[in-house]
Amino acid sequence: MFTRGLPSIRSQLIWLVAACVLPVWLVSLYLVHFAYVEKRERVEDDILADARATSVIIDRELSSVQGALAALATSPALDQGDFKAFHRQSRALLKVFPEADIVLADASGQQLVNSFRPWGTPLPKRNNLEAVGAVFAGAKPVIGDLFFGALTGRPLVSVDVPVIRGGVVRYDLSMTLTAHRFLTLLPSRNVPRGGYVSVLDSRDITVARTLDPERSVGKSALPPLKRAIASKSSGITERTNYEGKVVLSTFCRSSLCGWTVIVGVPKSEVMSVVYRWMAVAFLGATTLSLLGLALALDIGRRIVQSIQSLVEPAVTIGRGETVLAITSQTVRETAEVSEALLEASKLIQNHIATEREQQRSLQQANELLERRVLERTADLEAALLEHEAFSYSVSHDLRAPLRHMNGYCALLLEEFADLLPEEGHHYLNRIAAASNRLGLLIDNLLELSRINRTELLPIRVDLSAEAAAIVDMFRETEPDRVVEVEIAPGLAAWGDASLLKQLLQNLLGNAWKYTARRDVARIEFGSRFEAGSTVYFIKDNGTGFEMAYADRLFKAFERLHGTDFEGVGIGLATAQRVVQRHGGKIWAYGKEGEGATFYFTLPFTLPDAPL
Repeated sequence: MFTRGLPSIRSQLIWLVAACVLPVWLVSLYLVHFAYVEKRERVEDDILADARATSVIIDRELSSVQGALAALATSPALDQGDFKAFHRQSRALLKVFPEADIVLADASGQQLVNSFRPWGTPLPKRNNLEAVGAVFAGAKPVIGDLFFGALTGRPLVSVDVPVIRGGVVRYDLSMTLTAHRFLTLLPSRNVPRGGYVSVLDSRDITVARTLDPERSVGKSALPPLKRAIASKSSGITERTNYEGKVVLSTFCRSSLCGWTVIVGVPKSEVMSVVYRWMAVAFLGATTLSLLGLALALDIGRRIVQSIQSLVEPAVTIGRGETVLAITSQTVRETAEVSEALLEASKLIQNHIATEREQQRSLQQANELLERRVLERTADLEAALLEHEAFSYSVSHDLRAPLRHMNGYCALLLEEFADLLPEEGHHYLNRIAAASNRLGLLIDNLLELSRINRTELLPIRVDLSAEAAAIVDMFRETEPDRVVEVEIAPGLAAWGDASLLKQLLQNLLGNAWKYTARRDVARIEFGSRFEAGSTVYFIKDNGTGFEMAYADRLFKAFERLHGTDFEGVGIGLATAQRVVQRHGGKIWAYGKEGEGATFYFTLPFTLPDAPL
């Protein structure tokens, strides 16, 4: 009944394992998160590296074109105005740059030479006059943005260099490269599945794109990508591409031409790599944790079995029965407990055997004691019968002669009063007084004997009322005496009413008697609470006594004041017997000439009997 609601060892072990595994899991989760971030950053760095490498390839291609044009610009044919010869030289150079065209234009943009057309064919003005104007204005090479050719309508990119003679720009020499040429420069093998590489010109127009190139070339980049490119020269951004898919795009802007290389990879593809790695790590951690948990549970099961195997032996010992053997243990501590239980069982059985032997000896002693008690009881009953017979003898046999003595003395004093001398009257009076005193002594002895034999009939006794009645009786006996009596109200006790009345009568009578010679006599009856019990007291200002003789006060026939006061010396002995019958004690304090105080307790009570 005391184990209900308490956790089991199994559950505590499970909690212990959980408490040990939890920090490991928390650290593992942190490490997995850290690895996730690191893995994603590594993938992003790899993609960004691809973008930078591609940007270098584009720059190298454009630089080679600029170098070739710069060399061609030094042709003597231009010095002589021999454009036909220059047309031949241009076509010869294009063997190195297939699908490209070389155009020579003046400051107005009018084409003078176009390698795409045969010599002598009429030529229009160039479509990208901005590049022509920039070359004549800056006298330095210009890499233009995407435009569509005036003759072919193909998407083209021009690289323009100035032809300077005498420090003046005479012509604009340009090579127009098809967008397809840049497409061939873009890597495709290292791009993740579903990814693509694209090139944007300085206006963020698509020049080349590995994914759906026909429809992508000439399109402007989407606004989110534009904002990212405008904010920094390289980086990574998450956006939606032309196809409506969420991609991670790394970009790198060229410092040579202002173009931007974009490497876009679907986010799902990037995250699948990360998630696969995380899944492997999580699966490994979970497997190790489950193996550890299974091992811990198996160990816990064996510990629980070892502990549970001790329950039945413990219960057997509790019943006082012998434990013969305990199941073999798999844990050292429980094995030690099992050995202790076996040893305890042996000790208990030895103790039980010893106790049984002692009980037999005690039973024999009790039987012997009961026989002796019966014998002593019989002796006491016989003595009591003798005591009652003696009391009857005293009451009957001794009182009769005393009555005769008193009767004869009274008869002599009445009928022969005239014949008796005065001395005879004196002797007869003394005989009568002595017989009365002896009769009083006999009555007191019988009363003292009766106290020990009387059966107690405990009731609630109003001590204050009893004391007041006794004092009233004393006042009626001696109406001329002036005695100040103070009785505390509400004094009560449980006890035999007649015996407690006799107790108060003896103690108050004692105080009344020994204050007779005081002009103003004082008697007080009260109580106080002391050491957990009620102590009653009767105090007077009478003759008192010396404390050196206090041990003689309650002895029968002991009188400290001799014949100065009447009495036979039985009253205080009787009071002591009454108090003792009620389980209390009585004592006194006094001083010669200043009075005495008698204290007594009455602890006798009945269960659930309120006072």
